[in-house]
Amino acid sequence: MENLSIESYVATLNMEQSGALSRDPRQDGCSGRLLANGGEPALIAQSKGFERLASGALGEVVAQLIEENPDEWSRYSAGDEKLAQFFIGQVMKLTKGQANGKDVIAELQARR
Repeated sequence: MENLSIESYVATLNMEQSGALSRDPRQDGCSGRLLANGGEPALIAQSKGFERLASGALGEVVAQLIEENPDEWSRYSAGDEKLAQFFIGQVMKLTKGQANGKDVIAELQARR
């Protein structure tokens, strides 16, 4: 823990709070590595795929999935909320987990 600087710790917290990360880095050991070895939080997040996907890229992925899954999209648009989980899962698969689930829901709702 002696390698962890206050600046790195604060930067990690700021990244988590600002939404710059796609998921909780503690799930995949990012914070643990930072605590054990020190390091630049932004570089660790980038190397581990924790960076949040840009909104423009997310829109493209959602548009692709809507086109590829017209029946599911029709049912979701008609109010079948359970299909939101289907689309979230597909987005996560295509983006290798870089999308944020809340952002996916917002994108889906905006396209209804």
